[in-house]
Amino acid sequence: MGADCYEDVLPGGKHWSFVIRRNARLRLVDVEGGANVGMLFYNPVTPLERYNAPDTLKCQHTFKLTAGHCLYSDMGRIFCSIVSDSMGWHDTVCGSSTKAKVAAKWGESSFQKDRNDWYQNGFDSFLVEAAKNGLGRRDLASPVNWFSKVAVDEKGRLAFDPWGSFAGA
Repeated sequence: MGADCYEDVLPGGKHWSFVIRRNARLRLVDVEGGANVGMLFYNPVTPLERYNAPDTLKCQHTFKLTAGHCLYSDMGRIFCSIVSDSMGWHDTVCGSSTKAKVAAKWGESSFQKDRNDWYQNGFDSFLVEAAKNGLGRRDLASPVNWFSKVAVDEKGRLAFDPWGSFAGA
């Protein structure tokens, strides 16, 4: 790794935030397979400018994100582009997990009971990271869910593909 590189491994259910500089690259890797990395985008100079999922999908005539796509802000600017992608499908329409959804799937958990192994959810994790930057609930926008393939089934319902991501994607 060069002097300008930074590397981190995030355990499942954890959150993190950072500011990436112009012309830098961010590489995300699904280490074990089955990952989901929810990500929000804001302009660090003007945080009222944020990622806009409808415009991103509409102007590129797509339902998914993959290599060659750009992510647009609500001011019509490009936040970033996807320059490489071995998975081929990332979701930006299904939002993030909530405390109720996590409890329904894995049971009740709390930091007081399970310490660092407690079950966290995407929505609350976004709120924690937003607060570090002076933002709150009203500032949350639609996330990109990297490594999550969500398609429309034959009845028109959204269907998550649990095998959509693989180790090394």
